[in-house]
Amino acid sequence: MMRDTSRARLSRWTEGLPCEIGKGRGRPEKLFGILRTGIVICRERRKFIDVSTQHPLRLILRMDIYGEVNHLIGLLSCVIGHGHTSSSAFAASNRLLNYFGSTRELAQASIEEIKRAGKISEKQARLLYYSLVLGRITYSAPVRPGERFSNSREIYHRFCTRFQGANREHFLSLHLNSKNQLIREVLISIGSLNSSIVHPREVFAPAVRDNSAALICIHNHPSGDPTPSREDKECTLRLIDAGRILGIRVLDHIILGHDDYYSFADAGLMIDECRVAVSN
Repeated sequence: MMRDTSRARLSRWTEGLPCEIGKGRGRPEKLFGILRTGIVICRERRKFIDVSTQHPLRLILRMDIYGEVNHLIGLLSCVIGHGHTSSSAFAASNRLLNYFGSTRELAQASIEEIKRAGKISEKQARLLYYSLVLGRITYSAPVRPGERFSNSREIYHRFCTRFQGANREHFLSLHLNSKNQLIREVLISIGSLNSSIVHPREVFAPAVRDNSAALICIHNHPSGDPTPSREDKECTLRLIDAGRILGIRVLDHIILGHDDYYSFADAGLMIDECRVAVSN
């Protein structure tokens, strides 16, 4: 395998992963890819790590020396193999990722589907399933009163798993006090496959009861594409106008996609450009 390292062969054998590994011993490196045989290649220093011969925990630790890289195969193998390395655990992890395509799809699978796709035992499938459920519960827990968000990305990371697999749009409102601390979150509505029509009255009635000074609106796009529609822009404009009358600032409207998000505030569309987009 070490002989077949030409660019053509690597391109054919690897899954190109452009993620940064960071600095290792003073030199930046990039993860070039993971060979289907299990060998990890770093682009610049040509480090070869045969994952089939390494303990999963030790492998993850070794990868993290060069940066924060979530080695999915290593993580899955660690769960399937109960913390012990084995070629069968790595093979099962590869089968699961190849079958489901992503951890997002894997997290939506049933125990039977995991067992069948990974060709693993009932016990292993249950362990992996409950690990995924635990992770989903951990990151989808309601935000705590008094919590603060300094930017839209923090909000995205806090809510991105909340609606994983949801086939309808959910519209949330975060009520904030004068110090931009969270008072509470409110689920305003659950819409259709591609629409969540909300009226300003539904958004601001609970905000007024909470004596909110500001709010942040959040909703998901089940399609996975966070690009705002014309209806999204019209809704945002109505909320801004209503908030101005009531003295409650609308700080942002964030749309959650599968792997990304859209922030009206970051895009500068909270007021002027939103009006232009609606009028055209």
